[in-house]
Amino acid sequence: MSSWIGTGWAVLGLSLIIIFALDLLLRLVLSDGRENDHAVDRLRAELVEVNDFAAPLLREYHDSKEMVWSPYLYWQRQSFHGQHIRIGENGRRHTWSPSMRSSPNELRVPQIFVFGGSTTWGAGARDDFTIPSLLAKQMHSANIAVHVHNFGESGYVNTQSVMALMLELRSGNVPDIVVFYSGANDLFAALQAGHAGEPQNEGNRRQEFNLVKSRTRLASLFLKRIFKGIDRLASRVHFSETNARPVVEPKTLASEALDVYTGNLEVVEALSEHFGFEAFFYWQPSVFSKAQRTRFEDSLVELRSAREQETFLQASALIAESEPLAMMPHFANLTHVFDDRPDPVFDDFIHVSETGNAVIANAISRDLGAWLERGESQAPD
Repeated sequence: MSSWIGTGWAVLGLSLIIIFALDLLLRLVLSDGRENDHAVDRLRAELVEVNDFAAPLLREYHDSKEMVWSPYLYWQRQSFHGQHIRIGENGRRHTWSPSMRSSPNELRVPQIFVFGGSTTWGAGARDDFTIPSLLAKQMHSANIAVHVHNFGESGYVNTQSVMALMLELRSGNVPDIVVFYSGANDLFAALQAGHAGEPQNEGNRRQEFNLVKSRTRLASLFLKRIFKGIDRLASRVHFSETNARPVVEPKTLASEALDVYTGNLEVVEALSEHFGFEAFFYWQPSVFSKAQRTRFEDSLVELRSAREQETFLQASALIAESEPLAMMPHFANLTHVFDDRPDPVFDDFIHVSETGNAVIANAISRDLGAWLERGESQAPD
């Protein structure tokens, strides 16, 4: 009897090893090198131009991608200290600031918090050439003293950014200005899930919830992943065309995502009234809407599905027609910010080069500078 039990455990153990090995093999076979943030594509343009920083920046980017658990937000980067990428103990990326030679008695400068996903964080850019850093530089060049903080994180949808702001406010860290530069991750997450209103990869978390408490569920999940991987592999060689997820029309997905986005903006506006900060919102551009694309940018479009392209284009059209967004005091649609540029700007379908970051930072700095100057002119003597 005991020998039968021992044999049974041995078979079970061997089966689990085979499942793990097959799962790993399928991940490797099915991986096409296109991670969620497409780091290689983003840096390809810089490598082609033989910028001496591109290769080490790419290495540092991969080395700095280790995430840790963050309450309410799911994930956040660990501290990292490289030549081009520095991340503090608080998980936030270094942002350029002028050398502090002023006296300690100088009046406090306005604090600006910038929120968003990897485009805000600065994937594909050096520390001093992210959108928040370039915003700080441009404000400094205009003789407007501010301190800019980069709260961007790869993969964050707009709701996660709003939560990040709320956590700062709860702790008493209240800024003078908040900037949200986002939109793409919300559309991508909606495409991924088939509906709007969830973070990216939320389906994985739903499957993994309380998983360790049930061996049956654990084994079931492994088997599901194996069969899903086999199905994906078969579809690549035209043996299968199955897709269990119902297809939602791009316009419907875009509309749902914009409803969630607009609701978030209304929440932030309410918070701004209570806490006394000013909020600015920017819908980010994509390569799909660029009027004068280069051959390289055309190739980036070809890498994306027609459904993805249509969803982004539908979102742009719906934003132009949105009355709630038009009524927002500081909302700007940057969809066409690169229309007059025939030069290469995009490094993948959503991330732009350091030159592109400067264009976006300039659009933001004009708005913030004008608002700050109006505030100073209206201040009592």
